[in-house]
Amino acid sequence: MKEIPPAFYIGRTGRMILDDNGFFYRGLFQYNKNTKDYFHNPVLAVCLTYETEKLPLFVTVEMTLEKLIGNASVHRTLVTAQVCMTKSRQWFYLRKEDFSLPLSRSREYRFVRQIRIYAKQDGQQTIAEECASILFDESKAAINISDEKKCNNVLFVEALSFQKSDGVSISTPVCSKWTKPGETIEYSVTIENECRTPVMVHLSAEDDGWKELKPQISDSDCGWLHLEASESKNVTVTISMTDTLAPGGCEKFPIHAKWKVIENTDEKNEGDSTITLYAMRKLPHPCVIFDDDLLNEIRQKISRADWAKAAYEKAYKASEEWSYPSIDFNKDYLFDTSHAHHARDCAIIYQISGEIRFAQKTAAFLREWSAPDGYRRLPRAGNQELVHDGEFFKSAACAYDLIYDWDGWTEKDRENIEQTMRFYMEYIDAEICSGEASNWLLAEIAGAVYSAAALGDKERMERFLYGPGGAADELAKGVLDDGWWYEASIGYNLMCAGLMSEISVVALHFGMNFKDIKVTPAYRRTNCVAEARFDGLSNDIWGENTKNYRSIEMLWDSLITFYDYRGVVMGINDSAEQKSNAQTKAFYKLDYELAYRLYKKPEYAYMISRLGDDERNVLFGEEVRPTYELDELPYEKSCYAQNAGSVVLRSHKKDRPIREQIQVGLKYGSHGGAHGHYDRASMNGLMRYGRSLTNPENIWYSYHTFMYKFYCQTSITHNMVTVDLKQQEAAQPKQLLFYTGDAMQAFGVENNSRWSYPPYGGWPVGKQKTIEERQWMEGRSFPIPEKHPEYAVRSGFTEPVITRRVTVLTDDYVVNFDYAKSSQPEINHDFQCIYHLQGLKKVDDALSIERHTAQLSDDPLGSAQFITDCDWYETKNGVKEGSQAVDGIKDKAAIKFQFHTEYAEKKNNFWRYDWKWQNRTAYNEYGTLDTDLYFVSMKQDDSMQFAIACPPEFALVNKRLYWKVCAVMEKDKASGEQEVVLKEGKFGAWILGKETVDVALDGVKKLYLKVFTEDGRQGDLYEYESLKTIFWGDPVIETTDHQKLAMADLAYTCENTDEGCGVGKDYEGGRVTIQAEEFDKAIPAEPRDKKKWGVITLDLEGLNAARFHAVIGGDYPVGDESGKRRTVFQQQTGTSACFASVIEPHEGDAMVQSVQYAGAWSIKVTLADGREQIISVKGIENTQESDTMKNSVRILLEEYQEGTLIRSEETAR
Repeated sequence: MKEIPPAFYIGRTGRMILDDNGFFYRGLFQYNKNTKDYFHNPVLAVCLTYETEKLPLFVTVEMTLEKLIGNASVHRTLVTAQVCMTKSRQWFYLRKEDFSLPLSRSREYRFVRQIRIYAKQDGQQTIAEECASILFDESKAAINISDEKKCNNVLFVEALSFQKSDGVSISTPVCSKWTKPGETIEYSVTIENECRTPVMVHLSAEDDGWKELKPQISDSDCGWLHLEASESKNVTVTISMTDTLAPGGCEKFPIHAKWKVIENTDEKNEGDSTITLYAMRKLPHPCVIFDDDLLNEIRQKISRADWAKAAYEKAYKASEEWSYPSIDFNKDYLFDTSHAHHARDCAIIYQISGEIRFAQKTAAFLREWSAPDGYRRLPRAGNQELVHDGEFFKSAACAYDLIYDWDGWTEKDRENIEQTMRFYMEYIDAEICSGEASNWLLAEIAGAVYSAAALGDKERMERFLYGPGGAADELAKGVLDDGWWYEASIGYNLMCAGLMSEISVVALHFGMNFKDIKVTPAYRRTNCVAEARFDGLSNDIWGENTKNYRSIEMLWDSLITFYDYRGVVMGINDSAEQKSNAQTKAFYKLDYELAYRLYKKPEYAYMISRLGDDERNVLFGEEVRPTYELDELPYEKSCYAQNAGSVVLRSHKKDRPIREQIQVGLKYGSHGGAHGHYDRASMNGLMRYGRSLTNPENIWYSYHTFMYKFYCQTSITHNMVTVDLKQQEAAQPKQLLFYTGDAMQAFGVENNSRWSYPPYGGWPVGKQKTIEERQWMEGRSFPIPEKHPEYAVRSGFTEPVITRRVTVLTDDYVVNFDYAKSSQPEINHDFQCIYHLQGLKKVDDALSIERHTAQLSDDPLGSAQFITDCDWYETKNGVKEGSQAVDGIKDKAAIKFQFHTEYAEKKNNFWRYDWKWQNRTAYNEYGTLDTDLYFVSMKQDDSMQFAIACPPEFALVNKRLYWKVCAVMEKDKASGEQEVVLKEGKFGAWILGKETVDVALDGVKKLYLKVFTEDGRQGDLYEYESLKTIFWGDPVIETTDHQKLAMADLAYTCENTDEGCGVGKDYEGGRVTIQAEEFDKAIPAEPRDKKKWGVITLDLEGLNAARFHAVIGGDYPVGDESGKRRTVFQQQTGTSACFASVIEPHEGDAMVQSVQYAGAWSIKVTLADGREQIISVKGIENTQESDTMKNSVRILLEEYQEGTLIRSEETAR
């Protein structure tokens, strides 16, 4: 029987126990069989008895709460509440607010593992070290306190229970319903006595005198109920709807259950429990995001505007072609997430076209999703995460609303859909009380808001909009003072702005103005009340607070100045560059057209003007693009966001076409939680001529791979200075300078932090609990040392190191001045000034190769191990000398690297084809871009060291490789050919991963080289067919007289083996490199049919074979390497380092002719028109506290023509 890995979801039950702690998942929902639920039973009733007369007695009640981090480990939190005994026998009723856990984290009360009780007298003397310790498990359905739960025969815990109330509870499954005038709403309300004695309860509906509707309570004796201990009774509350209420109008009725015990007791003897019931006049469907007015507007747009008609026809065709597979009960999810969005689009097409077939198709999907063996069996609607299930429910609720009036529904269909939506809402109600803000939670909230709206449940709508952890809370906690979403990632900024805006449209339909809400910010300098979930993450918020509110508009406003003239914004953190239409050409999208619809701001109209007709929003956009008047266009000036730490410097040379201006992006601010990159003081974007050269996701693997945290987010993947090729710790930076002038734009930043190895093996986000399991699942290997850090934990910390970057942008080029200094002057480091650029064309003639290494570093703890094929250079004779002098100092010419990058339909425009490949930019003009990169030695006696290497660009090369070397022995001739296995192995073959094969061939008649592969996964969520990459690297037969015969020169046969382009060529005609080692006589070995072994047979008759030698592994890179990205850096060793580098992107001839050293922290740039510019930076080495204020660093640009100063510009002090 096949072993099922931990956390896999089993068949129709959808239930799998994870470990001895009792946690298990049903779909995406987490449960525990060994804990008690204090979240949904919010009163802890404790009865204590104290057998002495000396009072008061101070008692501590301690809870142990458990939560599962990922699928890997259980985290325990201790929380306490204090009570004071003033009587010898006393009841206490403790609510969540009585305990020390912040209420924003109340989700954690779902899993109470243990309760312990301590007591002190006079606040000092310990009376009971421990009078009760109750460890819950699956067997304890009831909580019993035995005689052992006492201490010194003095203090007793007589009773302990989790209850709904402190006496009598009043509840109903649904508190809000809607109906038409003339019809009646009916609620079944349960009254439960949780006291230990009988009670009398009086029921009444509160009446403030202003309400039209009148609730009626039946099933009681004039409102009175008698309840025995633990007894419950149901009453019916009915409310008749009238046409006095407007459609969507609502009235609320508090229902009181005033109770009193009949007998004397030490328990609480009276109280008033209340529940509020809603009665709303039904709105006509559709009413969630669309209504009749909007749909009519869309129809008119389509009939009159060509762009709208084209968008509609595209969606119509897609809806015609859409089909979905029925639920596969062997899978751990119901559908691919995209099917819910197709169902929504199909329902929209039904409303616009009126064609019943689209409603029927949508209804069939919703029926299967909501059936008893659908989502309620396995609450994982889509194939992704809970955030995506939030989006799924949003689309499903929208689809249901749009086809609500279709006459094919049965009452059972509607019941199933309602139960499914309420099942989801019930879980999300607790899930969002997590003590953090995130795009995940907001998407989950949106799914709940949509579901509540589709069901006409205003109470649930208000809860998810305004309640604890709801949308208003997310707005207060997730939006920074500069308007950015705290994760400081373009995609999540746009996502959260869109989600907030669309739920505000929904709220408007139900009489709530959420779009204009202004909430008080959460001023705490962190985004997360709980500790960061994984080592190295930071949820701290840096920068000033200047606004005393947060609003939805702030999210939309925050990005506008960062978009360029094309409407493209540079990436930051976990985002590639994107366009203002939220990176999609989908039918339903949330973009500035929706923002303009809500707010009518001219800035949003400007953003719409950046869109092509095929990018417009047919659902929310206006038929004719709105006009706008602005004093200046946003892309004309430099800007920065002081909390998110995104900076864009823009040249603005007079009379130069906008596409020829240069934009450079820099990063320095708040980390951004799980989506933050470790790249403060980096250059994360460079654009010119409508083309991008670099962005923070140059190399990208999906979130669910070890490379995400082990490489993609680390420092060495960015254009910045690194220390020992390690990862920068997230620490608050200091802005040193922001300047915008005529001749130059400039920015300066300081970072002071430790450096370490990244979290070992990335982070444990999947079902695998060890890095070995993760490697094998992905089909990606790297060496695992015998002694290594704990999985997902950083190690190898340095002392704090100050790094400073001052970036100067002129009309023609960018200059980066970098200074790094250890806080401990006796400690040396290797400092690297790194750039990542495509299409290396030429290396400076002044450089000579010193050595070649297969990897940038073979340290198995660091991310540099994944950068391969590394050439190390030094300047010949120590320095490269120039021909001129400045102030008597002999110039040193800069070292120059030249790059040539191509942009075409399938080159460097990734959104159109694959979201991980190439440079992850999407909107580049077709053509070519040349880039010259100069490094200037900042010290007169410097010898300069450089490296050029191959970074691990994403490619579908990862696979699980099984291999065998088998033989038929001479002794078996008579009995027939019987194979024996001489050697075998398995590993993940990709960029790294190879095995050396050396076997004796004594007595071997025939040799069989066997290969079997399985495609590795791109994380838990995705699986792709891999490229053909497997080779036997230069296999050799060594004879008894020590000759070495290349197997490529011998006659061999292939069975189920793709021979590709032949010996020594990879499957796309390039060279064969296995773990950066080239093999010119490699033999292709990839099986043609992946379900069978590929076999290469070699007859050894007459060869006198003694041994077989080979390497087995995967080829990388595949095919032509000329246009690949290269990692280029200058390295300095010491306690400090000084770097100066110049980058010029250009079309045609370069403007920069030469770059030279011009004195301490000065460079001279000679331009093609004869001008010479000397740029000097002052104060960059002044790192004392008094020198780290803004503008403590100054820059001077002097421009000469034939020796005469013609222009001078200096930044302000």
